Amino acid sequence: MALAKKRTALILRSDGPIEKLIEAVIHKNLGGSYRLKFPRFDSEAEMFRIAQERRIDLVCVYLGNVRWKLGKGSRFQRGLNALAYLKAEYGIVAVATQGMPLTNQAKRSGVAFFETPFCLDEFLKAVRACLDSTVPGEL
Repeated sequence: MALAKKRTALILRSDGPIEKLIEAVIHKNLGGSYRLKFPRFDSEAEMFRIAQERRIDLVCVYLGNVRWKLGKGSRFQRGLNALAYLKAEYGIVAVATQGMPLTNQAKRSGVAFFETPFCLDEFLKAVRACLDSTVPGEL
């Protein structure tokens, strides 16, 4: 019986110490199911450039670690606006976190949001659900 190949998942992540930890946690918990790759970005413009250049399965972002420009409002609301646009324009889903209560705003934007500190199991469940819905089957 042949073993199934792992599917490659590209998780575009913002660049910071929290995201580095999140990457390690995702690798440890989901690396058995996926070949994980984590290209990084630090600005909204870079996020959109990467999304245009390659297939991205998920964006994982700590909202405060990115330079956001799209729309009005706080930088966190601008981040949620950009992630909503990314989903509408490219079909790329996002999981975001921040140490502020932004759940309602994120929900309106269609972004899975976790206020830090958050339950790791719930976070991983959301990441897995996103990947299961976006990563193509065997290549």
